[in-house]
Amino acid sequence: MMVRLEGTIKRFIGSSTDEKPTADIPSGSSFLEADTGNIWRYDGRLWMKIPTGKEIVIYFELMITLLIDIREALYNL
Repeated sequence: MMVRLEGTIKRFIGSSTDEKPTADIPSGSSFLEADTGNIWRYDGRLWMKIPTGKEIVIYFELMITLLIDIREALYNL
């Protein structure tokens, strides 16, 4: 990944149905969806949704379940 300066980031607020801007947007800029509370971050090419705390917990719970299943499968070989 190429290093990009975040010194000139922009912060946008709009609705989840609004189209996120793509012209002249510096890397690190953010878009807050006022109706959902979702935050999106621009990486210089794409807008990516920032996971919420609840989404991170669900992700880790799924990972733990998967790791337990793998461990059980390995011990039952």
